[in-house]
Amino acid sequence: MAEIQHDPGHDPGHDTQHDPGHDPGHDPRHIAEAAGALRRALGGLEPSVYGAGDAAALAEVLSLTEKACAAARLLLAARAVACGAHRDEG
Repeated sequence: MAEIQHDPGHDPGHDTQHDPGHDPGHDPRHIAEAAGALRRALGGLEPSVYGAGDAAALAEVLSLTEKACAAARLLLAARAVACGAHRDEG
């Protein structure tokens, strides 16, 4: 897995109006940490401990999260291709 680091040479004003230093949602490390926390939380999932209502609510929350992750993955993959990351990786 690729290590995520903030690029200090990146000019946030060039392609976004947000400064990664002021908005954790735009710091790639913050997103990677949140994704890792979710994977760890789901790693020990025991569906049998949930009642019907909680199970249904969590299924809906995870469905929305899955859709958000898929959209973000597509946008970031397109950005990586546009920046030539595939050439850098070999």
